[in-house]
Amino acid sequence: MKAIDYVLKCEKEDNPGHESDIEEYLDCHKVIYSEVTSERRWWDDTWNVIDLKGKLIGFGGVHTTGDGDTGWEFDPESVGYAERLEETKIVVTYRPVKA
Repeated sequence: MKAIDYVLKCEKEDNPGHESDIEEYLDCHKVIYSEVTSERRWWDDTWNVIDLKGKLIGFGGVHTTGDGDTGWEFDPESVGYAERLEETKIVVTYRPVKA
Protein backbone atom coordinates (compact mmCIF):
# COMPACT_ATOMS: atom_id res chain seq x y z
CA MET A 1 0.00 0.00 0.00
CA LYS A 2 1.31 3.44 -0.92
CA ALA A 3 1.96 5.80 1.98
CA ILE A 4 -0.66 8.30 0.79
CA ASP A 5 -3.27 5.53 0.72
CA TYR A 6 -2.26 4.44 4.21
CA VAL A 7 -2.61 8.01 5.51
CA LEU A 8 -6.03 8.42 3.86
CA LYS A 9 -7.15 5.09 5.37
CA CYS A 10 -6.02 6.20 8.84
CA GLU A 11 -7.71 9.56 8.41
CA LYS A 12 -11.02 7.89 7.51
CA GLU A 13 -10.73 5.59 10.54
CA ASP A 14 -9.97 8.50 12.88
CA ASN A 15 -12.47 10.98 11.40
CA PRO A 16 -15.42 8.97 10.04
CA GLY A 17 -17.95 11.06 8.16
CA HIS A 18 -15.66 14.09 7.84
CA GLU A 19 -14.34 15.57 4.61
CA SER A 20 -10.75 14.56 3.94
CA ASP A 21 -8.02 17.13 4.61
CA ILE A 22 -4.72 15.26 4.49
CA GLU A 23 -2.60 18.34 5.26
CA GLU A 24 -4.56 19.11 8.42
CA TYR A 25 -4.56 15.43 9.42
CA LEU A 26 -0.77 15.15 9.10
CA ASP A 27 -0.27 18.44 10.95
CA CYS A 28 -2.28 17.24 13.95
CA HIS A 29 0.36 14.57 14.67
CA LYS A 30 3.57 15.18 16.60
CA VAL A 31 6.54 15.65 14.29
CA ILE A 32 9.38 13.39 15.46
CA TYR A 33 11.88 14.67 12.90
CA SER A 34 12.07 17.80 10.75
CA GLU A 35 14.76 18.99 8.38
CA VAL A 36 14.97 22.20 6.34
CA THR A 37 15.44 21.17 2.71
CA SER A 38 15.53 24.62 1.10
CA GLU A 39 15.17 28.26 2.10
CA ARG A 40 13.13 30.97 0.39
CA ARG A 41 12.22 34.52 1.29
CA TRP A 42 8.72 33.67 2.48
CA TRP A 43 9.24 30.17 3.84
CA ASP A 44 11.63 27.30 4.47
CA ASP A 45 10.70 23.98 2.88
CA THR A 46 10.87 21.14 5.40
CA TRP A 47 10.71 17.37 5.34
CA ASN A 48 8.84 16.09 8.37
CA VAL A 49 8.36 12.63 9.84
CA ILE A 50 5.52 11.44 12.06
CA ASP A 51 4.75 8.08 13.63
CA LEU A 52 1.29 7.19 12.32
CA LYS A 53 -0.03 4.09 14.05
CA GLY A 54 3.40 2.45 14.07
CA LYS A 55 4.47 3.47 10.56
CA LEU A 56 6.93 6.30 9.89
CA ILE A 57 5.45 8.74 7.38
CA GLY A 58 7.45 11.55 5.77
CA PHE A 59 5.97 14.55 3.99
CA GLY A 60 6.86 18.00 2.75
CA GLY A 61 6.01 20.93 4.94
CA VAL A 62 6.81 24.55 5.47
CA HIS A 63 8.08 26.87 8.17
CA THR A 64 7.10 30.46 7.44
CA THR A 65 9.59 33.24 7.98
CA GLY A 66 6.89 35.65 9.12
CA ASP A 67 7.64 37.93 6.19
CA GLY A 68 4.15 37.98 4.69
CA ASP A 69 1.90 35.62 2.76
CA THR A 70 3.74 32.48 1.70
CA GLY A 71 1.85 31.20 -1.33
CA TRP A 72 3.01 27.71 -0.37
CA GLU A 73 0.69 24.78 -1.09
CA PHE A 74 0.83 21.27 0.33
CA ASP A 75 1.91 18.59 -2.18
CA PRO A 76 0.21 15.24 -1.49
CA GLU A 77 2.84 13.59 -3.69
CA SER A 78 5.45 14.43 -1.03
CA VAL A 79 3.90 11.83 1.31
CA GLY A 80 5.98 8.66 1.58
CA TYR A 81 7.28 6.11 4.03
CA ALA A 82 10.35 6.95 6.07
CA GLU A 83 12.86 4.78 7.83
CA ARG A 84 14.98 5.39 10.87
CA LEU A 85 18.60 6.09 10.10
CA GLU A 86 21.05 5.58 12.90
CA GLU A 87 23.57 8.37 12.95
CA THR A 88 25.95 9.55 15.62
CA LYS A 89 26.51 13.28 15.85
CA ILE A 90 28.88 15.27 17.96
CA VAL A 91 27.05 18.02 19.79
CA VAL A 92 29.11 20.97 20.97
CA THR A 93 27.69 23.18 23.68
CA TYR A 94 29.05 26.42 25.11
CA ARG A 95 28.86 28.21 28.41
CA PRO A 96 29.73 31.73 29.49
CA VAL A 97 33.24 32.34 30.80
CA LYS A 98 33.65 34.58 33.84
CA ALA A 99 36.46 37.06 33.40
